[in-house]
Amino acid sequence: MVTTRRFSLPEGQFLQGTPYRIVRAIDLGGMGEVYEVDHIRAGTRRAIKVVRDISDPRAQAAERLRREGTALLMLDHPNVVRVFEIGTLSDGRPYVAMELLAGLTIRALLQQRPSLGLARAARLVLQALDGLQAVHDAGLVHRDVKPTNLLVCAHDRLKLLDFGVAKRLRGETGCVLTSTGQVLGTARYMAPEQLRGKPVDGRADQYAAALVFFEAATGVHPFQFAHGSTGSVVARLHRPAPHLSAWCPEPVPAALDAAVARALAVDPNDRFPSASAFAHALRAALVPFEHEDRLPVDACATTRIQPVGVTWSGSASGAPSLLAPSAAHAPTAPDLTTPDCSPTSVTRPLGSRAAQRLHALGVASSVCALILALTALCVATVTAWTPDGSTALGAAPDCLCTAR
Repeated sequence: MVTTRRFSLPEGQFLQGTPYRIVRAIDLGGMGEVYEVDHIRAGTRRAIKVVRDISDPRAQAAERLRREGTALLMLDHPNVVRVFEIGTLSDGRPYVAMELLAGLTIRALLQQRPSLGLARAARLVLQALDGLQAVHDAGLVHRDVKPTNLLVCAHDRLKLLDFGVAKRLRGETGCVLTSTGQVLGTARYMAPEQLRGKPVDGRADQYAAALVFFEAATGVHPFQFAHGSTGSVVARLHRPAPHLSAWCPEPVPAALDAAVARALAVDPNDRFPSASAFAHALRAALVPFEHEDRLPVDACATTRIQPVGVTWSGSASGAPSLLAPSAAHAPTAPDLTTPDCSPTSVTRPLGSRAAQRLHALGVASSVCALILALTALCVATVTAWTPDGSTALGAAPDCLCTAR
């Protein structure tokens, strides 16, 4: 029998020992709940994340939430969700109070359209890299960068969410408790060294950010056709990703292609030394797109709780599958299950800017031809008509609205 999970805190309830009153429930995850709350003293709205169950010591959810809050309390960056305080409810469950955000995750945006386009994907991922650099400078590695943890707010302002599996790079043993041999994160966006269970640093987050950029710009995960989730893992362990230009329907500058390929290198030593170095390379390669208009952003979602265990099916529980390319444009699925040193070769989809301009030119030519034909018809009509039936240039009927 399947037990239906329900929110544990009713709307309108005052949380004893805190300045918060529950306004509404926002989200329910495997280990936590998120609510919109009213700070009764400050008169402001915030979001709180509460652990669902602290009775299972193996899940260690309470300790993870406390450590997540502690990690975020150290950070004050416009592209990282802000935490105000960490506390404990009267029933012993810990909570984290954070800023209330409205927007859609990159995953939700990709559910609404085939891709975000090269320019917009770059704007969003560059903000993610700026936030990640601040995270790394604070001595942390996120370890779970993925589309569902990147929230796009008004005016395309991006916020990095969910530090439940963050790890300290120096000082303490880690910001998350990990059992021996246990790998935490989302397998679909893990770097090869993270999949192997080896120690990770900021270059693992850089790899995941490059995967998100590839997917947001093209609508396709670079290892989407690697024969299932297991094949995707094997491919990432042994082979470079396909080139971005092979899947992107827009022209891709060679420098951008090279930058993404470097960030997706199998060996972390072959990647950029930092998130900011990757961001610098992206900005330098994207100069042709810097003047493009921003696209509108829908705003109807808030912070989401995501499971922290490995999901070998590709992503966290509840995350939708990716949209595959149309049959007309989809290249043959490459065989990525065997080790190889060369990037996957695929056929580039149609739909470049040159083709669009040729189409627009053809439409304009057709419109001009139509105008010339109508003009000739009017001249012929005026020439052929007179009240007595004779031909006289300049005589015009009343329907032409001549002055009398």
